[in-house]
Amino acid sequence: MLGPSESSSSRLQAPDLIRGLALGGILLVNVWAFALPTAAGMNPTVYGDLTGWNRLAWIGTEVLARGKFLAQFSLLFGAGLLLFSDRATERGQNPVSLHVKRMVVLGVIGLLHAYLLWEGDVLVTYSLCGTFVFLFRNHSSRQLLGLAALFFLLLLVFQGIQALQFAGGDTTLQLVQRQAWNPTPDALGAEILTRRSGGTALWAWRAQEAFRRQTQSFVSDHFWRISGLMFLGAGLFRSGMLGDRVPGRRIRVLVLGAGTTGMVLTLLAVFLEERSRWDLGTHLFPAGPLQDLGSVGLALGYLGILLWWVQRPRQSLLKTAMGAMGRLALTIYLLQSLCFGLLFRPVGLGLFGKLDRLTLFLLALFLWILFLAGALWYERTVGQGPVEQIWRTLYRGRSKRG
Repeated sequence: MLGPSESSSSRLQAPDLIRGLALGGILLVNVWAFALPTAAGMNPTVYGDLTGWNRLAWIGTEVLARGKFLAQFSLLFGAGLLLFSDRATERGQNPVSLHVKRMVVLGVIGLLHAYLLWEGDVLVTYSLCGTFVFLFRNHSSRQLLGLAALFFLLLLVFQGIQALQFAGGDTTLQLVQRQAWNPTPDALGAEILTRRSGGTALWAWRAQEAFRRQTQSFVSDHFWRISGLMFLGAGLFRSGMLGDRVPGRRIRVLVLGAGTTGMVLTLLAVFLEERSRWDLGTHLFPAGPLQDLGSVGLALGYLGILLWWVQRPRQSLLKTAMGAMGRLALTIYLLQSLCFGLLFRPVGLGLFGKLDRLTLFLLALFLWILFLAGALWYERTVGQGPVEQIWRTLYRGRSKRG
């Protein structure tokens, strides 16, 4: 999902490792979306036990994973836009035409994914934001980083306006927001029944939820958030921060500066949420914005650690497997939905709402290990991922390996 495949001799190692880690980390968060009611993904008090090991599993995922790996993936996607453009130009191809086809195909894959497998699909958002951000591919690193700062600022402004409207006593708005944050027992029971029953009721619910995310949520949040992260990734790439030989001083800035700041902001956000006993007003401001900023900081911190790891001379089995998982990212992302669907949907084991958070964490971790082993085996025995090959064949008009 980063850009065109290159031969092993010319392909950068860092993006594959970053993508592999991000994809695995996303598993730890996405399992909530498949296994628990929608509101429980944001408000853990809505459903299930939140004591003992379950509480620790939630805190660990909330602090270290939720939002962080999606941010990391988005950073990398933004960098991939420039890498794709540069390499297409070097080959004498029209980068604009090729990129538009690429994003259209990705968007179609995303639509099929959203309406057939999982309403939480991000591929449609990536195709739209990727098309927009690509327009700025010839800007300097400073300009791209400035655009990233502008989009983050606009997102914070919109979040502040939403919080002020809520605090101002708009009864209709408050009712809608509170229902989404903490559904009534009847509403919660209706969602659980629908997601356990399957059939046309489940498909209708999934279609409605997917459409809401692709319209309302995209305009109010996802466009600004994901585009801002893509601009940030593009700016870092232009400044030489996403290669295999990043200077140690820059890595220390990412890990000790951005990473530490992100951890502090995230811990502060969780502290405020818990102290308020998960009050919606506190979540809207300041806890939510603090969590968002903290996610960017920690994503950059993780990025720094991986850039350091790339430069270690020892090529461990874990590093090789993580890189393979990164190169099969699109296939594994869709396979994740299929696996979770078989576990939690009525067409499979029907475990929706039946497992606690610790079990879900361990299950996602186990699946991550399986994907690492499977990616390593598949790449060594078969080669390019099947969905990656289909994607590239459709937008290039021919299959291209290497």
